[in-house]
Amino acid sequence: MTLPKLLLSPLVQGYGYQPQNEVISISLDGGSPRKRREKIGAYGSVSCTFVLSSVQYRYLMSFYRTKTKNGSLPFLMDIKTDDAELQEHECYFKEDTLKLTSTRADLFFVSVQLEAKPLIRDETEDNLMVDLYTEYGDNLDDFLNLLGELVNVTLPGAL
Repeated sequence: MTLPKLLLSPLVQGYGYQPQNEVISISLDGGSPRKRREKIGAYGSVSCTFVLSSVQYRYLMSFYRTKTKNGSLPFLMDIKTDDAELQEHECYFKEDTLKLTSTRADLFFVSVQLEAKPLIRDETEDNLMVDLYTEYGDNLDDFLNLLGELVNVTLPGAL
């Protein structure tokens, strides 16, 4: 089954993500807490704010009513969760969170909370990112740009 995709993007400054805790913890007297992973793949919470034109607002509300059956069905949306880039996620509207917060002329201010399915992450890639940041710190982007230039421009030109 192909899920419908919401073709709107939330404001960057009106955006928040909270991953769901997958760990259960028990505090003990006189020692460190005992922790264990309780669940895998728990959906995170994404809060979004949209500033929409009248056409976009009508689209959002029609999408909500028809494609998600008033929020009961999943849909796809490009959002930022545990990565710095927009990535497509399977989402649900959280119950009673879709709100038209205000209007101004032809602008509609909408807030909503979503439940977003976590992406499957590559542990090797995550470990590499940690190692590279440990080595290069905030200069990592500069290093990766130089490496990209070496691989994509300099070496092919030298062959």
